[in-house]
Amino acid sequence: MMRNFNLEKIIKIMLLSMLLTLVSPAVTNIVYAETDSQPKETEVNNPENVNKSFDKMQSIASQSQEITSPTVIETMKNNTLNSIKEKKLILNGQNINLLWNDSKFLSIDEEETNYKSISVPIEGKEYSYFSNLTVVFDKNENVVTYSESLITKNQVNKFVIDTYIEGKKVSTQNTDIDYISNSKLKEGLFSLKQSVKESKNVNTRGIGAIAGCIAAIAGINGTIAYLIAGTCIAACPAVAPICAACIAGVCTIGAADIGGVIACFKL
Repeated sequence: MMRNFNLEKIIKIMLLSMLLTLVSPAVTNIVYAETDSQPKETEVNNPENVNKSFDKMQSIASQSQEITSPTVIETMKNNTLNSIKEKKLILNGQNINLLWNDSKFLSIDEEETNYKSISVPIEGKEYSYFSNLTVVFDKNENVVTYSESLITKNQVNKFVIDTYIEGKKVSTQNTDIDYISNSKLKEGLFSLKQSVKESKNVNTRGIGAIAGCIAAIAGINGTIAYLIAGTCIAACPAVAPICAACIAGVCTIGAADIGGVIACFKL
C-alpha cells in the first residue's frame, strides 16, 4: 500500500513538472495607443495573466444566458448593421467580411442592469480565426460599448493581437506565439473543449485530471487558450460598464467550458 502511494505521488510530481514546462511564459510586448507613451510588457503566455483574463470571462459567463429568440437575434443583427452603415460603429479591419450567420448572442446581467451582446466573427485574407466585432446594447437597444479584435501575424510568423475599443486602438500585442492556420485553430478549439470536459473534476480525479489538463493546455490547445485570453487582457477600459472584448472570449469558448479551462491553468 505504501509503495503504491509513493508511486502515485511520484507520478503526480512528474506530471506537474511536465505541465509547468509546457506553460512556461513567453514575453509579449503590448503597446498601448494614446493613453501610454511608453510600451509596456506583459506575459500573455504567463498562466497568472491567463488566469486573470479567464476570471474576467468566467465572471461574465456566470451572469450570462445565450439568446435563442429569432426575433431578438434579428433585431440585434439589424441594429448592429444599421449602426455600421450610419458610422456609429467604426471598424478598422481592411477588406473584411462579417460572418453574421456565425454570430453569438448573450443576455448579461451586470450590477442589476441587463445588457445584450452580439459577437460577430471577422473574416479577411490577413485576419486569423477569433478576430471579431462585439457590440453591447442596453435595454433600450442603444449601443453601450463595442470592441474589435484583429488577429494577424508579423514578419517572424508570430501572432499579433490588435484591440480596438469604440473605434480606437487600445493595444497591440506582439506575441511569442507561433502562427498557425485558421483550420488548425478551429481544430484546436474543438480539442481544447474536449480535453477540458474530460478534466472538469480536476480536484477529485488525481492523476487522470492532471494528465487531461496537460493535454488541454499543451501544443495547439494551449495556443488557442492563450490567444483567447490575449483578446481580453488589457482590453477593458475602466469607464466601460461591461467589457466587450471579454464577452467575445466567452462566446468563443462557451460559458460552460471556461471554468474547466481556469481549473487546468490553476492546477
